[in-house]
Amino acid sequence: MQLKEYFNKVKEQIEKGNYQIKQIKNQQPKSINHPYIEAINYIMYEWADDHNQNIKDILWDYILIPNDCDIDFTKVSFEEFFQFLVEIKS
Repeated sequence: MQLKEYFNKVKEQIEKGNYQIKQIKNQQPKSINHPYIEAINYIMYEWADDHNQNIKDILWDYILIPNDCDIDFTKVSFEEFFQFLVEIKS
């Protein structure tokens, strides 16, 4: 599955309410108004987690984790991931 396809699946699951909330800090979302941003946050969190980056516990207060989405980011290079983020955020 391509990163964009994975992103669309994650966003769709968040829009449907098919997710769990992982609290990182003592703050939960008041409401989920931006599934697009929540999906980007989740993908960034997962990439950082799979690459053992400590930023995952610093940048987010919570993460919405879709129930039916899983991808192995260990084979996705930083360059490829960064290019995906540039494309998806523009």
